[in-house]
Amino acid sequence: MRIFLLIVLAFVALSLAVEDRTFVERSEAIDIPTGWRRTTSFAITQSKRNVDLIFALKQRNLDQLEETFWAVSDPKNDRYGQHLSSEALRALIGAPEADINAVVAWLKDQGCANVLVGRSGDMVFARSVSLPLASRLLSIQFHTYRHSSGLSFDASLGPYSLPSNIADKVNLVTGVIGFPDMSPVRTKVNPAPSPAALEINPTVIRTRYNISATLVGTNAQNQHAVAEFQAQYYSPADLKTFWTKYVPFAPFQAVAGVVGQNDPSSPGIEASLDIEYLMGVSPNITTYFYSLKAFNFWNDLMTWTGELDNETNPPFVHSVSYGSQGDYPSDSYRSTLNTEFQKLGARGLSIIFASGDSGAGCEGGGINTAKACDCTFFPSFPATCPYVTTVGATRFLSGSSGPEGAVQAFGSGGGFSQYFPTAPYQTDDVAAYLASGVQMPEACAFNASGRATPDVSALGDVHFQVVNGGSTISVGGTSASAPTFSAVISLLNDQLLNAGSPTLGFLNTWIYQTASANPTAFFDVTVGDNINAGCCRSGAESGFECATGWDPVTGVGTPNFAVLSTLV
Repeated sequence: MRIFLLIVLAFVALSLAVEDRTFVERSEAIDIPTGWRRTTSFAITQSKRNVDLIFALKQRNLDQLEETFWAVSDPKNDRYGQHLSSEALRALIGAPEADINAVVAWLKDQGCANVLVGRSGDMVFARSVSLPLASRLLSIQFHTYRHSSGLSFDASLGPYSLPSNIADKVNLVTGVIGFPDMSPVRTKVNPAPSPAALEINPTVIRTRYNISATLVGTNAQNQHAVAEFQAQYYSPADLKTFWTKYVPFAPFQAVAGVVGQNDPSSPGIEASLDIEYLMGVSPNITTYFYSLKAFNFWNDLMTWTGELDNETNPPFVHSVSYGSQGDYPSDSYRSTLNTEFQKLGARGLSIIFASGDSGAGCEGGGINTAKACDCTFFPSFPATCPYVTTVGATRFLSGSSGPEGAVQAFGSGGGFSQYFPTAPYQTDDVAAYLASGVQMPEACAFNASGRATPDVSALGDVHFQVVNGGSTISVGGTSASAPTFSAVISLLNDQLLNAGSPTLGFLNTWIYQTASANPTAFFDVTVGDNINAGCCRSGAESGFECATGWDPVTGVGTPNFAVLSTLV
């Protein structure tokens, strides 16, 4: 009996030790999204599906990273343009070697065969982890869910946990919680072909923004890229057809490389738009296509930043036309992603996001909540991150030339973050707008002291000519504005590289300073608004109005390349 009791006590002690776990993300378990239902009553223990996990480790010296980021991004600072190498970044913020080794050793002890440490020393990648092993690692359960479209998916609702001695070294684990995003890519497709007088193509854009008709990239070191999610692919044949029709001023240029996967037989409208206009507006610049085919955007976004972290010389400019107005990830995720963008900016990368196509975002908290008529606006994230540049959309007031106004075919995304404070580069501009006298939404709708978006804007009306699947269609959206503005930045970078100067890197401090000191550097957009016509509230309180100077519809305005090229 005594021996039996000792055995029982030992088993209990062992069980308690095993259960000594800590929840990493401080969030509730997520809800089952609309359109999905669980089809299994028991947790999956046998599954052939594998997942790629990223363990984002706790970094060192984040205060020094913050100081460095602002210093190298501020034209008035003596350290402006002194961007960090990947080695210098790791030396600054990489996790302690003991922490890295502990996480790697634990993963391997648990059965993870493919474990890698990221170049910046703050990410550990566990590749091709089986669901049963992931379930064991993170103490979560997977079930099979079926979408109304017929798709089946093995998913976990979380929350997840780690052994306490591992959890104290980890900020976040991605790749394990969430469902595929089944909503369509949000590019605005014009159901009818655009009249010739309204068509927008690279020549129209370059003429409007005062780019010389013969100007192309000439520096061999210059690189830029698009980032695509939700299995959005491009067709090289479509790109060549687009080039023949709309880029007669430059020899054809193929994409230099695909990072991830691409299926040319299944081109997506979003990807076709992005690659055709990034390359068509700024020809002869080495271009890369980053592609993530899974449909969990938040997991894939961290995978993408991890890929950039691991590259010694990533492209200087990245155009991203994705985001969410309402379905936000956890606080831990937002904080971690913020730091990732700060790291990329410190290395001299320009990360450019579309501001969204749902105006101020007055329709509530997204598919996972029941806030259909909540007073609060939901601006697009990650566009509201203070360490990225956000682009809104404009239209020609008449025909396909001349002054611009805010788009009318949809609401250009813009507003004020509920989570991040007003960024230091925009404090004066935001204060001026709030005091401008234009009609404002009710006070409960927005956080007047939040990070304000967009920063700039560019053409994005639904008359962009895009070749997709062999056919030419008319599309638009801030998804058109982001690659258009990115192309302008790439041409400016080309000029800087030819002069032996560093590239622009994080743009916003330069943008706001330049707009303030040089009123002609950006075309001010003062006509229009981003009021949601279908909002459950009506009138001006469902969005913002344009004004002189910066506004939460079109930012500081659209780029005047002829002036900007004399100022960089």
